[in-house]
Amino acid sequence: MELKWDQSLATGNKVIDKQHQELFSRMEKLVVAAKRGEEKDVVSDAIAFLENYVIEHFKDEENIQIANSYPEFDSHKHQHQEFLYDIMKLKNEFETEGSSVTILVKSIASIGNWISGHVKQSDKALAGYLRVRAKKGTLRETVGLK
Repeated sequence: MELKWDQSLATGNKVIDKQHQELFSRMEKLVVAAKRGEEKDVVSDAIAFLENYVIEHFKDEENIQIANSYPEFDSHKHQHQEFLYDIMKLKNEFETEGSSVTILVKSIASIGNWISGHVKQSDKALAGYLRVRAKKGTLRETVGLK
């Protein structure tokens, strides 16, 4: 499974798109490390990075939604919470059960599919909403972002 970011995943928001690109890059590296059977520390470090990175990314994305009164905020936030739960399950499974590479790769692929689907559907819907606000001159795109 490839987890490569491409232009079809672009939302049009420079900050979100840059974060998505980094997220896809790190997921791909995690898949490669798991397939190669690299040391547990390498995979564990990659999972920890993803956990921290998505927390930051989700916070930024949610701040944009709040600042722009996004009507689907509750649903979008719930999707983020479910994803974080899945990451925690993967982390816990890997650390406590010493999962096989096969199980790990399948779990990572599942998470990768979630990311891709979320970006293509939910984040693109958000981007469309933000574009409408931009046309109206009411966009507050960077509130809460670094």
